[in-house]
Amino acid sequence: MELGRYKGLVYLGLLLVVLPLVAWKLAIGQTWHIWRQTSRQATELARLSSELPAADGGFDGSTGQGGSDRSGNLSADSVARRGSATPPAGTSADTLEYIRSGLLIERLLPAMEAAGVAVVKYSPFITSSEGGLNIHTAELLLSGGFVPMVRVVDDLEKQVPGCKLVSVNFHSIRRQYNRPARLEASLVVQQIVFTK
Repeated sequence: MELGRYKGLVYLGLLLVVLPLVAWKLAIGQTWHIWRQTSRQATELARLSSELPAADGGFDGSTGQGGSDRSGNLSADSVARRGSATPPAGTSADTLEYIRSGLLIERLLPAMEAAGVAVVKYSPFITSSEGGLNIHTAELLLSGGFVPMVRVVDDLEKQVPGCKLVSVNFHSIRRQYNRPARLEASLVVQQIVFTK
């Protein structure tokens, strides 16, 4: 059997099979991956925002506004918008709940704005509760330059009494394929709070 006779058909077959595979690998595959990731995140965001009770003043995913929870503590967004770092009457600086009330972010906000550091994520939660003591933990994800983030960590250690920095992890991350990598710092802060 002579291949020269069917050479055009072989090339046409390869073109019909190999060209779509190469196009998928080099161009369309990344676009498809980004689209799937975005649609999954949108579905997850819609699910999470529907689970949050709007009547409680919780985080409203559609407007991005935070309110107070059932105990009257404010979210980080509403505390930052308030612009007041004064403790409530009858409380000392050592007994304030910095993490759940958002005062941690409020105290660090001037230093972060001056240094050009942004808060990507703030997740406060109660780690442990036993015998009138609660351990409140906050995970902060900061984005910015290395030196400005180190200055913010220094301000955290100096300006927020009662809160201890448990860990700091710097990492370079690329959130999207077509964007350059950026530096982020993951901070874990804890506070022991006495309950009555």
